Amino acid sequence: MYQNYPNPFNSKTVISYQIAEPSFVAVEIFNIQGQSIKKWENTFQSIGLHRIAWDAKDNFGNSVPSGEYLCRIINGNKAQAINLLYLK
Repeated sequence: MYQNYPNPFNSKTVISYQIAEPSFVAVEIFNIQGQSIKKWENTFQSIGLHRIAWDAKDNFGNSVPSGEYLCRIINGNKAQAINLLYLK
């Protein structure tokens, strides 16, 4: 996983990650209390570079407040996380 760009962001950020072998990948955003805010379906993905754009909205389409968030990617039996900073 690469650091999101831009970071900090105010309307949209792009999260990029590399897959070394085909596998199921789950991407999820959490607030600092550990609550799940946004979740992308666990999908089977091919080898290569993948990108997800996050528009600072939760699973219900509501805008989230400014603050620090955590993005976690689970790829097979590996997990990685990065910090995101959202400033309105």
